[in-house]
Amino acid sequence: MESYVKHQRDVFAGHSILAIDDEPIIRELLNRLLKDLGFEHVECAADGSEALRKLDKSRFDLILCDILMKPMNGIEFVRTLRKSAPVRYDSSKASTPVVFLTGSTEQEHIKGAKEVGAKGYIVKPIDAAIMRDRLARFFRR
Repeated sequence: MESYVKHQRDVFAGHSILAIDDEPIIRELLNRLLKDLGFEHVECAADGSEALRKLDKSRFDLILCDILMKPMNGIEFVRTLRKSAPVRYDSSKASTPVVFLTGSTEQEHIKGAKEVGAKGYIVKPIDAAIMRDRLARFFRR
């Protein structure tokens, strides 16, 4: 089991992730969990607007995003990222994979996530093993 955990940490080594959630306690939990999983660089944002500002300055390998946030929710954030990318970012930032992490199981949110091209959908409450396995798919060699 220890070698499995080490292998999983190795999967995330050298990678960066941006976690977006409007709840401070969730951001703190995600920050610790993602670092424990082995991500080299973890940044957090309170909403889509703050996330766009962080993307102006940095590149991330993956974005983990809540859907239900104000003033800019997760779906609006991804739409803005994809459509304004030629103006604001290089094309690689515009195509950064987004995985939604949300408490919502409403069909309209799931449909919206698919429409904006989300690469995954994880339902809260956060389960570390599920998150590790779902995120590892993006980095396996």
